[in-house]
Amino acid sequence: MGKPTGKKKTPGPSKPGDASAKHGKTTAFDEDTAVFITMSQELKEEGNKLFQKRDHEGAMLKYEKP
Repeated sequence: MGKPTGKKKTPGPSKPGDASAKHGKTTAFDEDTAVFITMSQELKEEGNKLFQKRDHEGAMLKYEKP
């Protein structure tokens, strides 16, 4: 049998205006993402400390915090 043969798609011309618009959105996304990652790591560490102290209920509250 063999591999199926199909037409390879060639990428179309790129628009220079789109790249700059996406760049602004990605920096805001990156900053927000960094803040949320930092917050989640801090909450996880606090939850781990409470769990090690056998405060299971307090740890679960930290883990589930929105």
